[in-house]
Amino acid sequence: MNVTETPRARGKARNDTWRWKSTDATRQALLDAAHQLFTERGYSHVKVADVVARAGVSTGSFYHHFGAKQDLYTELWRAHCAALDQACDQAVAAARQAGQQDPVILWTAGARAVLLDTWRRRKAARLFLASETPPDFDAVRSGWNAQLARRSAHVLGLPDGDQARLYANCLQSMIRAGARSAIQASDPAEAQLVIDATIGYCQRLMANGPAPSANGPAADAGKDCAS
Repeated sequence: MNVTETPRARGKARNDTWRWKSTDATRQALLDAAHQLFTERGYSHVKVADVVARAGVSTGSFYHHFGAKQDLYTELWRAHCAALDQACDQAVAAARQAGQQDPVILWTAGARAVLLDTWRRRKAARLFLASETPPDFDAVRSGWNAQLARRSAHVLGLPDGDQARLYANCLQSMIRAGARSAIQASDPAEAQLVIDATIGYCQRLMANGPAPSANGPAADAGKDCAS
C-alpha cells in the first residue's frame, strides 16, 4: 500500500462531509427565509432575490437547490403535511397502546391530533390554508386531499362506491374547515372549543353516514391527516 494515499483519502472524506453539511445548511437557510417572507408578505409579494438576501446566500446557490420560487412553497408544504402525519401517527399509536381498536375512535384520535398540531403551528398553517398559493398549486393540493379522503375511507373500512367517497370527502372537508377556524382563534381555550366542535360534527356525520366496519383496516388509521 502506498502510505501517501491514506492522508489524501482522509482529507477527501473530511472535505466531502463538510461540503454536504454546507449544502444542506444552505438549502435549509433558503427554506427558512422563504417561510418567513411568505408568512410576512404573502407568496406573490416575495421574489427569489428577497429569499436569497434573507438567507444570506448567493443566487447561484438558490438555483443549485431549487428551480423556482414555487419549489420553495411546495417543499415547505410537504414538510408541513409530514408534521401533521407525525402528530396523527403518535396519537393513534397512543390510542392503540391504551387498548383502542375501534376504527372510528382511532380515526377521531388522529383527526383531533391534526387539529391540535395545526393550532400549535398556526403561523405555518396560515400560509398553507390561505387562498393565495403558487400557480397550479390547487391541483396539487386537491390531489392530496383526494388521497386523504381515500385513506379515511380505508381506515373506516368503508365499502367502495359513490356514497362512501362522498362520506370520506365530507369528513376531510370538515377537518379542513375546522383547521381554518382553529388558526383564527385568539387563545388556546378558543382553539379547543373549535376543535371540540369540529370533532363533534365529524362524529355526528359518522353516526349517520355509511356504517364503518368494525373489522376495517385500523392498522392504517395513523396515516390520515388533513391540510
